[in-house]
Formats: sequence, structure tokens, C-alpha cells
Amino acid sequence: MAVASSSKNANGMMKTIHLGSGQSLLDLFSVNVCGRDLPHGKPNPAIFLLASAELKVEPAFCFVAEDAPAGIEAARAGHMMALGVARTATRPYWGRRERISW
Repeated sequence: MAVASSSKNANGMMKTIHLGSGQSLLDLFSVNVCGRDLPHGKPNPAIFLLASAELKVEPAFCFVAEDAPAGIEAARAGHMMALGVARTATRPYWGRRERISW
């Protein structure tokens, strides 16, 4: 499993979430890709493709859970399956009646 975030506080936030095992949420990921180190952000798929390469998993076999429309677009551009997770108080993205095909 990989985490691929361009948020400057993602690592810090995941370190504060402790699990019953004593690990933090960040400890569950074998790959951690920081998008701030890449020349282009989402919707460019580079962050997800780099995570896929580090995991040694073909993009077609990757699943992305994303909370932003640009991330969904990036996953789709990288030929990965994606699930959009709505944030509270955020305008619905899927209101466009867009059909999703895999």
C-alpha cells in the first residue's frame, strides 16, 4: 500500500492517528510519495505512477482513494481505478451525471 499526497501536512497528520497495534496510520504504508517533490501536481498522474512504480505494481492493478476532483482525474489519467471520497461541506463533484467506465 502506498500514500501519495501533495499536502504539506499529510505525514504529520497520519503520524498523529494511532492504531491499536501502537503503530501510526503512516506506518501502514510501505511507500510514501510526496507530490511536492514533483514538477507537476494533480491532475497530472506522475505522483500515482511513481507510487505504482515503487510498489512494483502495474497502474492497471492500482486502486486510488481520493478526496479531490484533481486526484480522481490524475488516477484516471494514470489508468488506475479510483474512488472519490467526499469531504464534509464540499460541493458534490459527481453532480455532472458523468458516467465512469473502467
